[in-house]
Amino acid sequence: VLLVAGVMLAVVGLIVMSSMIFINNVVAPVSAVSEAAKRISGGSYGVQIPNKYSDEMGELVDNINDMSRKIGESERMKSEFISSVSHELRTPLTTISGYAELLENHLAASPEDEEKFLSLIRKEAGRMLLLVEDILRLSQLDEGTLELKPQPVDVKRMAEDTVAALAAKAERRDVRLSVSGHAPEVTTDATLLSEVLYNLLDNAIKYNRPG
Repeated sequence: VLLVAGVMLAVVGLIVMSSMIFINNVVAPVSAVSEAAKRISGGSYGVQIPNKYSDEMGELVDNINDMSRKIGESERMKSEFISSVSHELRTPLTTISGYAELLENHLAASPEDEEKFLSLIRKEAGRMLLLVEDILRLSQLDEGTLELKPQPVDVKRMAEDTVAALAAKAERRDVRLSVSGHAPEVTTDATLLSEVLYNLLDNAIKYNRPG
């Protein structure tokens, strides 16, 4: 009887010990991973689980942490992209609205000015179309399949057009824009070069000191 009782106690002890090991090594980590997964699905992107494990559970935690980090980065990039697109669209819309208001109120000093205002409106509308096309080109950039379209470009004429498009914004911020000197004709992607020049001048106006 004592021998049987001793064996039963030993078996019970082993069961308790194995249960504790199971709880510590499986149940608790799975619970932590499940809780983290709920937080991620609830919008807490980027949350990280402390990894104290060196077995398959540790590998699982590493994979979930990596997934969470990538989702967080993706959400951040999406927010920055939306903000950037909103900014890029706001500028040509403001220019179009401003010159359209001048035309509507018959404030153009001459027929030449009217034609100039209409030309700027057309160019800014074209710029908005290019911005929309840029969004469609993002997938090409991501896949590395974006094709440049080189053509002869008059850089000075491009600079003059860009300055004219941003003249109203510069005047509101008391910043003077002018084009001087000369530039050779180059062969490049006119659309992308125009966007670079426009962004450089736009930021220069935005962050410059008045006067």
